[in-house]
Amino acid sequence: GMVGASVQALWQLRLLTYVTPCRRVLLLSRSKASAQRFRDRLRSSRCPLDLAWEVEIAEGPSDFTRCQLIHTATTSRAPVLGLGDVSVGAGVHITAVGADAPGKKELDPELVAQADLRICDNLEQSRSRGEFQGFGGEVLEISRLLNLPASERAQLLRGSGGDSRMTIFDTSGIATQDIAIAKLVTQAVSRL
Repeated sequence: GMVGASVQALWQLRLLTYVTPCRRVLLLSRSKASAQRFRDRLRSSRCPLDLAWEVEIAEGPSDFTRCQLIHTATTSRAPVLGLGDVSVGAGVHITAVGADAPGKKELDPELVAQADLRICDNLEQSRSRGEFQGFGGEVLEISRLLNLPASERAQLLRGSGGDSRMTIFDTSGIATQDIAIAKLVTQAVSRL
């Protein structure tokens, strides 16, 4: 699922083609008109990555109970997804992209609190201007996860199915990500 119909949402979908075989996306935007414009943009794009996606426009947030992978890419200052909008215990992963300034929030605090694992790109940023603002529970910074011994890291990472945990990754944006994204974009453009 994708919450948001901006350029950020477009690039999230483009890059998701490299990490998941799924090519169906449930889309929720502020209005049906903006969701339809986003779907039309994908359908008429010259970029093969855009054409790969089959877009279904959601009626509301509760439609996301059907999704196992959800990306939020909005400018919202109020939660757009709550605990009742996802299937807790069904292996749901949420990547929250939009909360990148103080006061911005895409996920309801109750949803964040119920996650089995919360990871972020930069802990200080995530707590001050990311999705984990105001959350006092455990959040693991990705660099710490990557530096754990292999056996500990394996326990935290998703296995090959049957993983029923709800996980959240908050990215508030750091320079190394921008560099990695630029590299992927360059590679994608060279294939056009």
